[in-house]
Amino acid sequence: MAKSDVWQDFIDSLIGQHFENYKKTKESILWSNRMEHIDEMLTTNLTQDEKIMVEEVLFETGEQQEHYADILYEQGMKDCVMILKNMGVI
Repeated sequence: MAKSDVWQDFIDSLIGQHFENYKKTKESILWSNRMEHIDEMLTTNLTQDEKIMVEEVLFETGEQQEHYADILYEQGMKDCVMILKNMGVI
């Protein structure tokens, strides 16, 4: 397995673990309830074609945000290592 693949698997594992922990928080539950409300609005207020279009836009936006979050998380880990090295901790 290539070094980049190992690194990506490691990052994916950490993100997955933290995401599972986050889903148990009050904040996550509030967001989940909000998304259910939005889904209900989409179901009752839009035509089927409009709903499909909005869902596609939301999906693509979500994919992009997830990618950005992964990049930021990875950079945060690299920054943390750099700081700890500069402090002489590692």
